[in-house]
Amino acid sequence: MTAAVLLVGLQNDYAHPAGANSRVRDLRVPDLEALVAAVNRLTALARANGWPVFWSQVSWADEDASGLLGRRRPHLRQALRTGTWGAALLDDLVVLESDRRIQATRFSAFHGTSLVTQLAGTERLYVGGVGTDYLVESTVRDAFQHDLDVIVVADAVQGYSDRAHHRALEAMSSVFATILNSPDLA
Repeated sequence: MTAAVLLVGLQNDYAHPAGANSRVRDLRVPDLEALVAAVNRLTALARANGWPVFWSQVSWADEDASGLLGRRRPHLRQALRTGTWGAALLDDLVVLESDRRIQATRFSAFHGTSLVTQLAGTERLYVGGVGTDYLVESTVRDAFQHDLDVIVVADAVQGYSDRAHHRALEAMSSVFATILNSPDLA
């Protein structure tokens, strides 16, 4: 079975303690160190198996490009600007030159991007990232709509609240994805 790994939202403005979500809305990733370690284990597994690794980063060139999200969450109008520290991936992630980058402007890594074309021939998609209940879940639902067998790597995803995180995992497991921890992938 051909596989790939897709990681979403692992950006400073979404996950770093000094990022926009933490600074402005007091939204914090509960255990960033554990999340980064799990993501790095997942990417190491992918590379050992010859699977491509995709990093989806949400950003926009200007305030208008943030769309409805920027209107509902005004602090994000100034955040996640293309080329800024806030839009960059977290420093402790192991990102290789050979990894593929997806520039997204919405929560789903599929929306308005070339991801589905780049995944042509892929049957299974392992997903990790930040924002279990919006970035991850939006991407997983779209992947399912493209007939990808999605595995959400539970220890490689985190949300801002335990309740929202677990509700999202439950919703995704209903039909859209299988939920596994990284030790169960080997």
